[in-house]
Amino acid sequence: MSSPAESRPETGTVPSSPTKLGLREWLAVFKRSFKEFLGDDCMGLAQEIAYSSLLAFFPALIFLVGLLGLINGYDTLQEFLGPVAPGAVLDVIGDIQKASEGKGGASLVAFMAGAAGAVWASSGAMNSVIKAVNRAYDRTETRPFWKVRLIAIFLVVLTGFVTAALFLLIVFGGPLGEAIAARAGLGGAFDLVWSILRWPIAFVAILIFFALVYFLAPNRDERSWRWVSPGSLVAGALWLVLSGLFALYTSFAGSYEAYGSIAGGIVLLLWLNYSAFALLFGAEVNSELDRQADIRASGGPNAGLIERARRQ
Repeated sequence: MSSPAESRPETGTVPSSPTKLGLREWLAVFKRSFKEFLGDDCMGLAQEIAYSSLLAFFPALIFLVGLLGLINGYDTLQEFLGPVAPGAVLDVIGDIQKASEGKGGASLVAFMAGAAGAVWASSGAMNSVIKAVNRAYDRTETRPFWKVRLIAIFLVVLTGFVTAALFLLIVFGGPLGEAIAARAGLGGAFDLVWSILRWPIAFVAILIFFALVYFLAPNRDERSWRWVSPGSLVAGALWLVLSGLFALYTSFAGSYEAYGSIAGGIVLLLWLNYSAFALLFGAEVNSELDRQADIRASGGPNAGLIERARRQ
């Protein structure tokens, strides 16, 4: 760890943004972030987030089935996904459609039960995220239950939109661009531009999601987009690296084929775990940036133990 003298070249002043920190201060931030990531048991917290998220997946699936049955949306969904989705996905949708035909009342019950279960289970999973981010920020939760639950529900809805966007951009991005070009009469130039732009768009969506989590989840009074952006960038880059390596492993290893039908659940659980790693490490980076600003302002390495400096 850098000495206090190295970490605070300009004591007594509050930096207006993370860009005002020096190189030695940034090195001190990352060094402490790694230490705190292990000290706060972020690996265990990431597993808790992954399991909670996986449990929330099934009520959400029931909700989707009920919704499609109520609005007769199976044909529309198949028409939309037909040009881009793998055949196995379309087969699953077809099986669900056959099982729900002639069961309007059952679809209504499934929709209502799925809506209640999905909201409760998903917000419970997001509560695990809020608890973990509070741990990373060294905060104790003092907000009322209803307020935390409302924040969790908002983040759940946000997660749904971001997940859908990433699913379309990353998984079906190539075929989707070809389908758009074909239907709109666009040439091959569009395919080239789309193949390049869809990755930055996906990355920006991830950055916005992480920034909103860091802005809303921790129990803190002082909030600033400038001071959550660095952790969002770190978490987004780490998430892309981990997701890419994991996708590469699953595509070449083939070891999950032995698990048959549960292979998808295993892969999803591991990917959620790695995503939580990235989320929590970004939170640790933001927390240590706060601490570094306090060190600069107070002129001592114990600034993290006192009230954090307010940044406008």
